[in-house]
Order: sequence, then structure tokens, then C-alpha cells
Amino acid sequence: MNTFINSGKVTAIVSFIIGTIILILHIYLKDEIGIMIIGLYYTIAAFFINAILFLSLIIAAFIKEKYRKQLAASAGILLVNIPIAFIYILIVFQFNKW
Repeated sequence: MNTFINSGKVTAIVSFIIGTIILILHIYLKDEIGIMIIGLYYTIAAFFINAILFLSLIIAAFIKEKYRKQLAASAGILLVNIPIAFIYILIVFQFNKW
């Protein structure tokens, strides 16, 4: 169960790091459309992966009362990436002046 609990934390951290690297590459390489496409696909994939894991953690929290607090905390950490992703999207739109 500890591995499952930690999977939310690890996924959140990895998603944040990869997203940040893609944003930095986008800013550094300026008009490189390939990075924007990679970023778009990554954002979609990360959304689905994080959403599935989030729902799994919430369901497990209802089923496994003994681990409810830890599972809910791990699910909450995944939610932190939502405003970060939104800010990154705003930065990309501002950077490109569409």
C-alpha cells in the first residue's frame, strides 16, 4: 500500500519536472513549433495519467479506511499541478502573443 500511496507523490513531482523542462525549452528555443506540439501532447497525456491516478487514490481512500489520510494526501499533491499547468499555459500564450 505504501508504494501506491507514494505513486501519487512521485507522479506529481515527475509531471512537474517534465512540464517545467518543456516550458524552459519552449522559452529558450522561441519559435520552435515542435516544442509546442510536444508540450501539447504532454499536457494531454499528463492530464489523463494524473486524473486516473487521482481517481484511483480517492477510491482507495474510501475502501481502505486505515490508509485514508495518506491516500487523500497523495491525491491532494496531484492536485497541486493543476494551477501550475494553468500558469505554464498562460506563460506560453503570453510568450507567443497570440
